[in-house]
Amino acid sequence: MRLKIWVSVVLAIVTGVLLGKFMLNQYNSEYELTPVFNPGTEQYYFLKQGEYDSFETMEENMMSFDYYIYEEKEGKFITYVGITKNYDNMVKIQGYFTNAGYTIYVTEVHFDNEAFSTIMDQYDLMLHETEDNQTIKGICTQVLAKYEELIINSDSSN
Repeated sequence: MRLKIWVSVVLAIVTGVLLGKFMLNQYNSEYELTPVFNPGTEQYYFLKQGEYDSFETMEENMMSFDYYIYEEKEGKFITYVGITKNYDNMVKIQGYFTNAGYTIYVTEVHFDNEAFSTIMDQYDLMLHETEDNQTIKGICTQVLAKYEELIINSDSSN
């Protein structure tokens, strides 16, 4: 009886060691592991105004906005009127545009750009402190201009 117990214990230990060695060898494999969440990226809220089939239609519908940015994706022109990192500021900007009669959709975007992140933190602080519609509008314009300068134009030059 004791022999059966000792054989079972030794067999369990050997099996555990072999499976553990196999699992640890997977981390040293030649395959590159792709992380699901990249901790170096930051989350931004992009406030989308619309999606248009043609550039002309987009320009026509966006005439009432002082400043906006757009991206072309799969033959569609997507327009953005605000960017923020802070959820409360996102709600504030969305409320401003909703009160002005526009439908605004929020898209979460993750990317890493230290210069833009620093500037965005400063604008988020100013936006958090204000309730004035003209100030909100001005901050949105400045943020979009900085995004265009630091992200869009730097991507197109590379």
